[in-house]
Amino acid sequence: MILYLNASVRIDVGTAAHEIGHALGLFHTQSRHDRDSFVTLQLQNILQTEKTNYNYNLTYDYGSLMHYGATIVSKNRKPYIVPHNTKFMQTLGSPFISFYDKLMVNLHYKCLDKCNEASSAKCENGGYPHPRYCSRCICPSGYGGNTCNERAPAGSKIEVVFQNYTENLSSDGCVWAGVEIKTLADKRHTGYR
Repeated sequence: MILYLNASVRIDVGTAAHEIGHALGLFHTQSRHDRDSFVTLQLQNILQTEKTNYNYNLTYDYGSLMHYGATIVSKNRKPYIVPHNTKFMQTLGSPFISFYDKLMVNLHYKCLDKCNEASSAKCENGGYPHPRYCSRCICPSGYGGNTCNERAPAGSKIEVVFQNYTENLSSDGCVWAGVEIKTLADKRHTGYR
């Protein structure tokens, strides 16, 4: 498959990654059958042309690369899609591929079938065997090591200091700046941003 990105139209990293997600077979997260359990669509705020644009047994992922942002197709810049837990509002429309996006692609293409149970790593904390290196795991962010068992020692403190912060932190075009806070029991899930 060839993916054409028109040079005459300004395309950011997130849009390009989103379209690559489609090329890999991913669909919009907000099109899931269980969507209404997680977000509320404000149809009065959506463009008329986008109203019809709306499972691998994975949880709903607010931080999916395939999830539209809250106002991306809004006719009035007001959110048309609102998560029930509004702390996830800024997580919607992520330009990054999430852990669940990677897992879904691996499930879709049956990549995980390449590792037999006897020789595969015993992954912890929701990780899964790497399809090319079955003795290692692909880990959710915040976990490391061959079996996703490494993290900061219990009782450790992590201090994050923001210095010289401005409202337009990403005005230079860098979308990689930010903090993700994981509060859910399932650490594979994208956290608040």
